[in-house]
Amino acid sequence: MIDDWLYGLRDGSLLRTIWSAAVIFMGTMGQVNALEQAPSPRGELNLEQALAMVVENQPRLRAAEALVEAAKGQIQQAERRPNPELEIAVEGFGGSGEVTGVGGAETTLALTQRVETAGKRERRVEVSEAGQVLAAAEVERLLTELRARTHLAFVRVLAAQERWLLGQQRTQVATQEALEIARRVSAGATPPAEAERADLEKEMAQLQERAREGELRSARLELAALWGATSAEFDRVVGVLEVPNSPASLDLLLERIDGSPQVVLADAAVNTARAQLELARKEWVPDVDVMLGARRYGLTQDLGLVAGVSLPLPIWNRNRGRLAAESARAEASRLSRSALNRELQSRLKIAYQALEIARERIDALKRVALPHAERTHQQVAEAHRRGAMRFTDVLDSRRRLFEVKEQVIDAAEEGHLRWAEMEQLVGVTAMNEMNFSEGE
Repeated sequence: MIDDWLYGLRDGSLLRTIWSAAVIFMGTMGQVNALEQAPSPRGELNLEQALAMVVENQPRLRAAEALVEAAKGQIQQAERRPNPELEIAVEGFGGSGEVTGVGGAETTLALTQRVETAGKRERRVEVSEAGQVLAAAEVERLLTELRARTHLAFVRVLAAQERWLLGQQRTQVATQEALEIARRVSAGATPPAEAERADLEKEMAQLQERAREGELRSARLELAALWGATSAEFDRVVGVLEVPNSPASLDLLLERIDGSPQVVLADAAVNTARAQLELARKEWVPDVDVMLGARRYGLTQDLGLVAGVSLPLPIWNRNRGRLAAESARAEASRLSRSALNRELQSRLKIAYQALEIARERIDALKRVALPHAERTHQQVAEAHRRGAMRFTDVLDSRRRLFEVKEQVIDAAEEGHLRWAEMEQLVGVTAMNEMNFSEGE
Protein backbone atom coordinates (compact mmCIF):
# COMPACT_ATOMS: atom_id res chain seq x y z
CA MET A 1 0.00 0.00 0.00
CA ILE A 2 2.87 2.36 0.76
CA ASP A 3 4.22 1.62 -2.71
CA ASP A 4 0.91 2.68 -4.23
CA TRP A 5 1.04 5.98 -2.34
CA LEU A 6 4.62 6.60 -3.46
CA TYR A 7 3.70 5.78 -7.04
CA GLY A 8 0.79 8.19 -6.86
CA LEU A 9 3.07 10.93 -5.60
CA ARG A 10 5.57 10.25 -8.42
CA ASP A 11 3.06 10.37 -11.28
CA GLY A 12 1.10 13.27 -9.76
CA SER A 13 -2.31 11.57 -9.70
CA LEU A 14 -2.55 11.61 -5.90
CA LEU A 15 -1.58 15.28 -5.75
CA ARG A 16 -4.20 16.13 -8.35
CA THR A 17 -6.83 14.24 -6.35
CA ILE A 18 -5.94 16.06 -3.13
CA TRP A 19 -5.94 19.41 -4.92
CA SER A 20 -9.38 18.75 -6.48
CA ALA A 21 -10.81 17.79 -3.09
CA ALA A 22 -9.39 20.95 -1.54
CA VAL A 23 -10.89 23.13 -4.28
CA ILE A 24 -14.29 21.50 -3.84
CA PHE A 25 -14.12 21.91 -0.04
CA MET A 26 -13.15 25.59 -0.23
CA GLY A 27 -15.88 26.25 -2.77
CA THR A 28 -18.45 24.59 -0.54
CA MET A 29 -17.31 26.58 2.49
CA GLY A 30 -17.53 29.75 0.44
CA GLN A 31 -21.12 28.96 -0.48
CA VAL A 32 -21.98 28.25 3.16
CA ASN A 33 -20.42 31.52 4.26
CA ALA A 34 -22.29 33.35 1.53
CA LEU A 35 -25.54 31.89 2.81
CA GLU A 36 -24.76 32.76 6.42
CA GLN A 37 -23.45 36.25 5.70
CA ALA A 38 -26.33 38.64 4.97
CA PRO A 39 -25.71 41.36 2.38
CA SER A 40 -24.86 44.76 3.78
CA PRO A 41 -25.92 48.01 2.10
CA ARG A 42 -23.35 50.54 0.99
CA GLY A 43 -23.43 54.30 0.73
CA GLU A 44 -26.00 56.26 2.68
CA LEU A 45 -28.61 54.41 4.73
CA ASN A 46 -31.98 55.75 5.85
CA LEU A 47 -34.42 54.28 8.35
CA GLU A 48 -36.72 52.76 5.73
CA GLN A 49 -33.80 50.93 4.09
CA ALA A 50 -32.60 49.64 7.47
CA LEU A 51 -36.09 48.35 8.28
CA ALA A 52 -36.31 46.60 4.89
CA MET A 53 -32.93 44.95 5.44
CA VAL A 54 -33.96 43.64 8.85
CA VAL A 55 -37.35 42.33 7.69
CA GLU A 56 -35.79 40.63 4.66
CA ASN A 57 -32.85 38.98 6.40
CA GLN A 58 -33.97 38.33 10.00
CA PRO A 59 -34.00 34.51 10.55
CA ARG A 60 -36.26 34.76 13.60
CA LEU A 61 -38.97 36.29 11.42
CA ARG A 62 -38.56 33.58 8.80
CA ALA A 63 -38.86 30.93 11.51
CA ALA A 64 -42.05 32.51 12.87
CA GLU A 65 -43.56 32.62 9.37
CA ALA A 66 -42.70 28.94 8.91
CA LEU A 67 -44.68 28.15 12.08
CA VAL A 68 -47.71 29.82 10.52
CA GLU A 69 -47.44 27.45 7.58
CA ALA A 70 -47.09 24.56 10.01
CA ALA A 71 -50.29 25.67 11.75
CA LYS A 72 -52.14 25.58 8.41
CA GLY A 73 -51.08 21.97 8.01
CA GLN A 74 -52.36 21.24 11.50
CA ILE A 75 -55.78 22.58 10.53
CA GLN A 76 -55.90 20.36 7.47
CA GLN A 77 -54.97 17.35 9.57
CA ALA A 78 -57.49 18.18 12.29
CA GLU A 79 -60.31 18.22 9.73
CA ARG A 80 -59.67 14.62 8.73
CA ARG A 81 -61.83 11.82 10.09
CA PRO A 82 -60.25 8.62 11.46
CA ASN A 83 -59.33 6.05 8.82
CA PRO A 84 -61.44 2.86 8.63
CA GLU A 85 -59.82 -0.40 9.68
CA LEU A 86 -59.90 -3.52 7.52
CA GLU A 87 -60.13 -6.77 9.45
CA ILE A 88 -59.72 -10.28 8.05
CA ALA A 89 -60.29 -13.15 10.45
CA VAL A 90 -60.14 -16.91 9.87
CA GLU A 91 -61.73 -19.14 12.52
CA GLY A 92 -62.28 -22.87 12.98
CA PHE A 93 -59.30 -24.45 11.23
CA GLY A 94 -56.51 -26.78 12.21
CA GLY A 95 -58.71 -28.65 14.68
CA SER A 96 -60.23 -32.10 14.66
CA GLY A 97 -63.19 -33.71 13.04
CA GLU A 98 -65.06 -31.38 10.70
CA VAL A 99 -62.62 -28.52 11.28
CA THR A 100 -59.54 -30.46 10.30
CA GLY A 101 -57.42 -28.38 7.92
CA VAL A 102 -58.86 -25.18 6.48
CA GLY A 103 -61.76 -26.48 4.44
CA GLY A 104 -64.31 -25.84 7.17
CA ALA A 105 -62.88 -22.55 8.34
CA GLU A 106 -65.05 -19.45 8.68
CA THR A 107 -63.60 -16.38 7.01
CA THR A 108 -64.70 -12.89 8.01
CA LEU A 109 -63.96 -9.71 6.08
CA ALA A 110 -65.07 -6.57 7.92
CA LEU A 111 -64.57 -2.79 8.01
CA THR A 112 -64.52 -0.91 11.28
CA GLN A 113 -65.10 2.85 11.34
CA ARG A 114 -64.57 4.97 14.44
CA VAL A 115 -67.32 7.56 14.90
CA GLU A 116 -66.12 10.51 16.93
CA THR A 117 -68.73 11.74 19.40
CA ALA A 118 -69.39 14.96 21.32
CA GLY A 119 -68.07 17.14 18.48
CA LYS A 120 -64.42 16.17 19.04
CA ARG A 121 -63.43 16.84 15.44
CA GLU A 122 -64.93 20.34 15.53
CA ARG A 123 -63.16 21.07 18.80
CA ARG A 124 -59.91 19.72 17.36
CA VAL A 125 -60.26 22.04 14.37
CA GLU A 126 -60.91 24.96 16.72
CA VAL A 127 -57.69 24.18 18.59
CA SER A 128 -55.72 24.11 15.33
CA GLU A 129 -57.31 27.33 14.08
CA ALA A 130 -56.51 29.01 17.39
CA GLY A 131 -52.93 27.80 16.97
CA GLN A 132 -52.74 29.42 13.55
CA VAL A 133 -54.01 32.72 14.96
CA LEU A 134 -51.43 32.42 17.73
CA ALA A 135 -48.61 31.82 15.24
CA ALA A 136 -49.72 34.77 13.08
CA ALA A 137 -49.92 37.00 16.16
CA GLU A 138 -46.36 36.01 17.05
CA VAL A 139 -45.24 37.08 13.57
CA GLU A 140 -46.83 40.50 14.06
CA ARG A 141 -45.38 40.85 17.55
CA LEU A 142 -41.93 39.92 16.32
CA LEU A 143 -42.23 42.28 13.36
CA THR A 144 -43.17 45.14 15.67
CA GLU A 145 -40.30 44.26 18.00
CA LEU A 146 -37.83 44.22 15.12
CA ARG A 147 -39.11 47.56 13.84
CA ALA A 148 -38.71 49.09 17.29
CA ARG A 149 -35.24 47.61 17.76
CA THR A 150 -34.20 48.83 14.32
CA HIS A 151 -35.55 52.29 15.07
CA LEU A 152 -33.66 52.35 18.36
CA ALA A 153 -30.41 51.13 16.79
CA PHE A 154 -30.74 53.57 13.88
CA VAL A 155 -31.31 56.51 16.22
CA ARG A 156 -28.30 55.49 18.29
CA VAL A 157 -26.15 55.49 15.16
CA LEU A 158 -27.57 58.84 14.10
CA ALA A 159 -26.91 60.36 17.54
CA ALA A 160 -23.41 58.84 17.73
CA GLN A 161 -22.73 60.20 14.27
CA GLU A 162 -23.79 63.70 15.37
CA ARG A 163 -21.61 63.48 18.49
CA TRP A 164 -18.63 62.39 16.41
CA LEU A 165 -19.14 65.30 13.99
CA LEU A 166 -19.40 67.61 16.98
CA GLY A 167 -16.17 66.15 18.33
CA GLN A 168 -14.49 66.83 14.99
CA GLN A 169 -15.64 70.44 15.13
CA ARG A 170 -14.25 70.79 18.63
CA THR A 171 -10.91 69.30 17.52
CA GLN A 172 -10.73 71.63 14.52
CA VAL A 173 -11.46 74.69 16.65
CA ALA A 174 -8.93 73.62 19.31
CA THR A 175 -6.27 72.94 16.64
CA GLN A 176 -6.74 76.32 14.96
CA GLU A 177 -6.75 78.01 18.32
CA ALA A 178 -3.53 76.25 19.36
CA LEU A 179 -1.84 77.43 16.15
CA GLU A 180 -3.02 81.01 16.72
CA ILE A 181 -1.82 80.98 20.34
CA ALA A 182 1.55 79.56 19.24
CA ARG A 183 1.97 82.46 16.77
CA ARG A 184 1.08 84.95 19.46
CA VAL A 185 3.57 83.37 21.86
CA SER A 186 6.27 83.57 19.15
CA ALA A 187 5.44 87.24 18.70
CA GLY A 188 5.68 87.84 22.44
CA ALA A 189 2.05 88.91 22.70
CA THR A 190 0.92 85.96 24.83
CA PRO A 191 2.57 84.15 27.77
CA PRO A 192 3.89 80.61 27.03
CA ALA A 193 1.48 79.17 29.62
CA GLU A 194 -1.44 79.89 27.29
CA ALA A 195 0.20 77.80 24.56
CA GLU A 196 0.42 74.90 27.03
CA ARG A 197 -3.25 75.27 27.85
CA ALA A 198 -4.15 75.40 24.14
CA ASP A 199 -2.14 72.26 23.42
CA LEU A 200 -3.78 70.47 26.33
CA GLU A 201 -7.22 71.50 25.10
CA LYS A 202 -6.36 70.20 21.62
CA GLU A 203 -5.20 66.85 23.01
CA MET A 204 -8.34 66.50 25.13
CA ALA A 205 -10.51 67.30 22.11
CA GLN A 206 -8.69 64.67 20.05
CA LEU A 207 -9.17 62.08 22.80
CA GLN A 208 -12.87 62.84 22.98
CA GLU A 209 -13.17 62.65 19.19
CA ARG A 210 -11.56 59.20 19.15
CA ALA A 211 -13.90 58.08 21.95
CA ARG A 212 -16.90 59.33 19.97
CA GLU A 213 -15.60 57.51 16.90
CA GLY A 214 -15.39 54.27 18.88
CA GLU A 215 -18.97 54.73 20.11
CA LEU A 216 -20.07 55.28 16.50
CA ARG A 217 -18.37 52.07 15.34
CA SER A 218 -20.08 50.09 18.07
CA ALA A 219 -23.49 51.58 17.25
CA ARG A 220 -23.01 50.83 13.54
CA LEU A 221 -22.16 47.20 14.27
CA GLU A 222 -25.23 46.83 16.51
CA LEU A 223 -27.43 48.13 13.70
CA ALA A 224 -25.84 45.86 11.06
CA ALA A 225 -26.18 42.85 13.36
CA LEU A 226 -29.96 43.18 13.21
CA TRP A 227 -29.95 42.06 9.57
CA GLY A 228 -27.31 39.40 10.18
CA ALA A 229 -24.20 41.26 8.96
CA THR A 230 -20.90 41.00 10.83
CA SER A 231 -19.64 44.37 9.59
CA ALA A 232 -21.19 47.75 8.80
CA GLU A 233 -20.46 48.50 5.15
CA PHE A 234 -22.69 51.58 4.83
CA ASP A 235 -20.95 54.97 4.87
CA ARG A 236 -23.36 56.93 7.04
CA VAL A 237 -26.97 57.07 8.12
CA VAL A 238 -29.20 59.91 7.01
CA GLY A 239 -32.04 61.34 9.02
CA VAL A 240 -33.16 64.27 11.12
CA LEU A 241 -32.50 63.96 14.84
CA GLU A 242 -35.54 65.83 16.04
CA VAL A 243 -37.80 65.02 18.97
CA PRO A 244 -41.11 63.60 17.67
CA ASN A 245 -44.33 65.34 18.58
CA SER A 246 -46.03 63.96 21.66
CA PRO A 247 -49.39 62.26 21.14
CA ALA A 248 -52.28 64.58 21.79
CA SER A 249 -53.71 62.44 24.57
CA LEU A 250 -52.31 59.75 26.81
CA ASP A 251 -55.83 58.38 27.27
CA LEU A 252 -56.11 57.67 23.54
CA LEU A 253 -52.85 55.75 23.67
CA LEU A 254 -54.02 53.72 26.67
CA GLU A 255 -57.16 52.77 24.75
CA ARG A 256 -55.01 51.40 21.93
CA ILE A 257 -53.15 48.98 24.18
CA ASP A 258 -55.77 46.27 23.64
CA GLY A 259 -54.85 46.29 19.95
CA SER A 260 -51.11 46.18 20.46
CA PRO A 261 -49.26 43.15 19.03
CA GLN A 262 -48.27 41.94 22.49
CA VAL A 263 -51.85 41.99 23.75
CA VAL A 264 -53.17 40.42 20.55
CA LEU A 265 -50.65 37.62 21.06
CA ALA A 266 -51.77 37.21 24.69
CA ASP A 267 -55.42 37.11 23.59
CA ALA A 268 -54.57 34.44 21.04
CA ALA A 269 -52.87 32.42 23.76
CA VAL A 270 -55.98 32.73 25.94
CA ASN A 271 -58.23 31.56 23.08
CA THR A 272 -55.90 28.65 22.35
CA ALA A 273 -55.97 27.58 25.99
CA ARG A 274 -59.77 27.79 26.04
CA ALA A 275 -60.01 25.66 22.90
CA GLN A 276 -57.70 23.08 24.47
CA LEU A 277 -59.90 23.05 27.56
CA GLU A 278 -63.06 22.51 25.51
CA LEU A 279 -61.40 19.65 23.66
CA ALA A 280 -60.35 18.06 26.96
CA ARG A 281 -63.96 18.27 28.19
CA LYS A 282 -65.14 16.35 25.13
CA GLU A 283 -62.41 13.72 25.10
CA TRP A 284 -63.76 11.79 28.09
CA VAL A 285 -66.87 10.90 26.06
CA PRO A 286 -66.15 7.51 24.44
CA ASP A 287 -66.00 7.18 20.66
CA VAL A 288 -68.01 4.43 18.98
CA ASP A 289 -66.48 1.82 16.70
CA VAL A 290 -69.01 0.52 14.13
CA MET A 291 -68.17 -2.76 12.37
CA LEU A 292 -69.83 -4.20 9.27
CA GLY A 293 -68.64 -7.15 7.24
CA ALA A 294 -69.33 -10.49 5.64
CA ARG A 295 -68.60 -14.03 6.85
CA ARG A 296 -68.15 -17.14 4.72
CA TYR A 297 -68.91 -20.47 6.35
CA GLY A 298 -66.52 -23.09 5.07
CA LEU A 299 -68.70 -26.16 5.77
CA THR A 300 -71.77 -24.87 3.95
CA GLN A 301 -70.20 -22.25 1.69
CA ASP A 302 -72.92 -19.88 2.88
CA LEU A 303 -72.39 -16.11 3.32
CA GLY A 304 -73.70 -13.93 6.11
CA LEU A 305 -73.39 -10.36 7.34
CA VAL A 306 -71.53 -9.44 10.49
CA ALA A 307 -72.19 -6.18 12.36
CA GLY A 308 -71.13 -4.86 15.68
CA VAL A 309 -70.65 -1.78 17.85
CA SER A 310 -67.99 -1.31 20.50
CA LEU A 311 -66.98 1.52 22.81
CA PRO A 312 -64.66 1.85 25.80
CA LEU A 313 -66.17 2.19 29.25
CA PRO A 314 -64.89 5.31 31.06
CA ILE A 315 -64.39 3.61 34.39
CA TRP A 316 -60.71 3.90 35.26
CA ASN A 317 -59.81 6.86 33.05
CA ARG A 318 -62.26 9.74 32.72
CA ASN A 319 -59.63 12.23 31.52
CA ARG A 320 -59.80 14.19 34.76
CA GLY A 321 -56.06 14.78 34.89
CA ARG A 322 -55.99 16.25 31.38
CA LEU A 323 -59.04 18.35 32.20
CA ALA A 324 -57.42 19.74 35.36
CA ALA A 325 -54.20 20.54 33.51
CA GLU A 326 -55.96 22.37 30.66
CA SER A 327 -58.14 24.25 33.11
CA ALA A 328 -55.04 25.44 34.98
CA ARG A 329 -53.35 26.46 31.71
CA ALA A 330 -56.41 28.45 30.68
CA GLU A 331 -56.44 30.27 34.00
CA ALA A 332 -52.71 30.94 33.77
CA SER A 333 -53.06 32.43 30.29
CA ARG A 334 -55.93 34.63 31.48
CA LEU A 335 -53.92 35.90 34.45
CA SER A 336 -50.88 36.50 32.23
CA ARG A 337 -53.04 38.53 29.85
CA SER A 338 -54.30 40.66 32.73
CA ALA A 339 -50.79 41.20 34.12
CA LEU A 340 -49.49 42.11 30.65
CA ASN A 341 -52.17 44.76 30.26
CA ARG A 342 -51.20 46.43 33.53
CA GLU A 343 -47.50 46.24 32.67
CA LEU A 344 -48.01 47.80 29.24
CA GLN A 345 -50.11 50.59 30.70
CA SER A 346 -47.38 51.39 33.22
CA ARG A 347 -44.62 51.31 30.59
CA LEU A 348 -46.67 53.46 28.23
CA LYS A 349 -47.25 56.12 30.90
CA ILE A 350 -43.52 56.20 31.72
CA ALA A 351 -42.54 56.45 28.03
CA TYR A 352 -45.11 59.18 27.41
CA GLN A 353 -43.89 61.23 30.36
CA ALA A 354 -40.26 60.73 29.33
CA LEU A 355 -41.08 61.91 25.81
CA GLU A 356 -42.74 65.01 27.25
CA ILE A 357 -39.69 65.70 29.41
CA ALA A 358 -37.37 65.27 26.42
CA ARG A 359 -39.46 67.69 24.36
CA GLU A 360 -39.49 70.28 27.15
CA ARG A 361 -35.76 69.82 27.68
CA ILE A 362 -34.81 70.24 24.04
CA ASP A 363 -37.13 73.22 23.71
CA ALA A 364 -35.43 74.92 26.64
CA LEU A 365 -31.98 74.04 25.33
CA LYS A 366 -32.64 75.39 21.82
CA ARG A 367 -34.65 78.41 22.89
CA VAL A 368 -32.61 79.51 25.90
CA ALA A 369 -29.46 77.59 26.75
CA LEU A 370 -27.90 77.21 23.28
CA PRO A 371 -28.32 80.86 22.16
CA HIS A 372 -27.08 82.00 25.56
CA ALA A 373 -24.01 79.74 25.37
CA GLU A 374 -23.22 80.96 21.83
CA ARG A 375 -23.52 84.61 22.82
CA THR A 376 -21.42 84.06 25.94
CA HIS A 377 -18.66 82.32 24.01
CA GLN A 378 -18.58 85.05 21.36
CA GLN A 379 -18.40 87.76 24.01
CA VAL A 380 -15.67 85.99 26.00
CA ALA A 381 -13.64 85.28 22.84
CA GLU A 382 -13.91 88.94 21.75
CA ALA A 383 -12.94 90.15 25.24
CA HIS A 384 -9.92 87.81 25.19
CA ARG A 385 -8.78 89.23 21.85
CA ARG A 386 -8.91 92.71 23.43
CA GLY A 387 -6.96 91.41 26.42
CA ALA A 388 -9.85 91.90 28.82
CA MET A 389 -10.28 88.19 29.72
CA ARG A 390 -8.01 85.19 30.22
CA PHE A 391 -7.61 82.30 27.83
CA THR A 392 -8.99 79.93 30.47
CA ASP A 393 -12.24 81.88 30.30
CA VAL A 394 -12.38 81.19 26.55
CA LEU A 395 -11.81 77.49 27.16
CA ASP A 396 -14.54 77.36 29.79
CA SER A 397 -17.09 79.14 27.62
CA ARG A 398 -16.30 76.88 24.63
CA ARG A 399 -16.60 73.72 26.73
CA ARG A 400 -19.98 74.91 27.97
CA LEU A 401 -21.10 75.60 24.39
CA PHE A 402 -20.17 72.10 23.23
CA GLU A 403 -21.76 70.59 26.34
CA VAL A 404 -25.05 72.31 25.50
CA LYS A 405 -24.85 71.05 21.90
CA GLU A 406 -24.30 67.51 23.16
CA GLN A 407 -27.25 67.88 25.51
CA VAL A 408 -29.41 68.81 22.52
CA ILE A 409 -28.31 65.57 20.82
CA ASP A 410 -28.93 63.60 24.03
CA ALA A 411 -32.45 65.00 24.42
CA ALA A 412 -33.33 64.30 20.79
CA GLU A 413 -32.01 60.73 21.10
CA GLU A 414 -34.01 60.18 24.28
CA GLY A 415 -37.16 61.43 22.59
CA HIS A 416 -36.71 59.05 19.65
CA LEU A 417 -36.00 56.13 21.97
CA ARG A 418 -39.19 56.77 23.91
CA TRP A 419 -41.14 57.18 20.69
CA ALA A 420 -39.89 53.82 19.41
CA GLU A 421 -40.82 52.26 22.75
CA MET A 422 -44.39 53.54 22.41
CA GLU A 423 -44.53 52.14 18.88
CA GLN A 424 -43.63 48.74 20.29
CA LEU A 425 -46.23 49.05 23.06
CA VAL A 426 -49.26 50.12 21.00
CA GLY A 427 -48.16 49.08 17.51
CA VAL A 428 -46.94 51.05 14.52
CA THR A 429 -50.31 50.78 12.79
CA ALA A 430 -52.11 52.40 15.69
CA MET A 431 -49.59 55.24 15.74
CA ASN A 432 -50.10 55.86 12.01
CA GLU A 433 -53.88 55.74 12.31
CA MET A 434 -53.76 58.43 14.97
CA ASN A 435 -51.77 60.61 12.51
CA PHE A 436 -48.80 61.13 14.78
CA SER A 437 -46.09 63.05 13.00
CA GLU A 438 -42.57 64.10 13.86
CA GLY A 439 -41.82 67.65 14.82
CA GLU A 440 -40.16 69.95 12.37
